[in-house]
Amino acid sequence: MMIVRLADGDSKTYCRSSESECENTMQVVMAPMPTPRKNSSMNINILTIPTYAVVRAAHAHRMVPPTQALPNSLVWQAIKHCILPMVLALAAVTCWADMLTAGKGSFQFRDEKGNPDKPITVWYYRPAVMKPDTKIVIVMHGVDRNGEDYRDHWARYAEQYNFLLLTPEFAEQYYPKDAYQFGNVRLSNTEQWTFSAIEHLFDHIKASEALTAPTYYIYGHSAGAQFVHRYMLFMPNPRVALAISANAGSYTLPIYPTWTQPAFPWSLDKSIVNEERLKSVFARNLLVLLGEDDIDPNHKHLPRSREAKAQGANRMERGKYFFNTAKETAATLGTAYNWSLQTVPGVAHSDTGMSKAAVQYIVANDH
Repeated sequence: MMIVRLADGDSKTYCRSSESECENTMQVVMAPMPTPRKNSSMNINILTIPTYAVVRAAHAHRMVPPTQALPNSLVWQAIKHCILPMVLALAAVTCWADMLTAGKGSFQFRDEKGNPDKPITVWYYRPAVMKPDTKIVIVMHGVDRNGEDYRDHWARYAEQYNFLLLTPEFAEQYYPKDAYQFGNVRLSNTEQWTFSAIEHLFDHIKASEALTAPTYYIYGHSAGAQFVHRYMLFMPNPRVALAISANAGSYTLPIYPTWTQPAFPWSLDKSIVNEERLKSVFARNLLVLLGEDDIDPNHKHLPRSREAKAQGANRMERGKYFFNTAKETAATLGTAYNWSLQTVPGVAHSDTGMSKAAVQYIVANDH
């Protein structure tokens, strides 16, 4: 949509969202000087151009005689035919430079709503052809913080199935274990949770790429799977069509602990997720995806705390324990249970193997 305000004492706003030329979101404010500038907090480029330019353009195109004032009915026509080309040319420098190029790439995302002092490198793959309703898939890396590798695992699928792939990399210097796998949910300001950065990134990419998808897909492997299942447990209203937690090493159980059970973060805290919220959590679309050969009890990255071992000897056992515990809790609460569990034959602790299976669930989902 393009909004045009005249700064000559007339407070009217002209809005023509149906015009094909106005598909890029920007704001054009008529004022004394032609100076483009960037509004980083809103991710909008504001262009200032003079009111008299509209009048001169109208006169030049014989819309009105040179001696006649420009009536309001012709303001939009003057802008459309004469001023808009200049606007779009400047936008190519100030706005379109922020758009993603086709293929592999990366950019720095500063979460202005949450933690702007903790930049996140986002590795991406943009398919050659992208439409406004293109699916957005967010992939969470493991403990090695190797977002680029995860992007490379998934790039072929992004091109094949035509979705925009984003792999945010949470550097350990800014996001240590508790801040990544556990999402920093102890912070009172939910906007500063690490989990909230995903929602903010989704808003950012929709605005910068002019995308209309109301929801996104999120997948995580290993430590990324820890991130994803807790993301679905704790986030108030995630706009997720499908979440896939693949081969997590340990879980936050969706239960309220008794004195014999481990407390948060191994189980829930009612001050963060109460029973009504938990009912809505069970209605979300979460897939627990487990490699059938991910059964090594001595894997170097397998969590070995007492609480983790209580969930099972290996990732396969722990994943099934998590899923079944959740199912029992949902039944106790008398609420719908929309989670699912699937296993992948012949795959151990490998994102390459798990991604091949996971992408099929994403492609088949029509949300």
